[in-house]
Amino acid sequence: MSVPSISTRLSRAFGTGRRSSPSRAVTASPWRPVLIRVPLDVALERNRQRRADAIVPEASIRTVASLFEPPTVEEGFSRVRIVEA
Repeated sequence: MSVPSISTRLSRAFGTGRRSSPSRAVTASPWRPVLIRVPLDVALERNRQRRADAIVPEASIRTVASLFEPPTVEEGFSRVRIVEA
């Protein structure tokens, strides 16, 4: 069973991917994702503190934040761990 990556999730958000059918049987994956949830304002501030050649455009961070879909057990994971940062 393949596990969707962030690029798969973003392609779904942009309409270029396809979601699996809800009727499809899902077997629990041994992989257990850990989502480290960081508030957008914290992520933007940390980005501003990076060295000049490593700064990510703010618009890119905001776009990913608005489109990101957190992993779910419905995708076949046996558990999803969420850490609040």
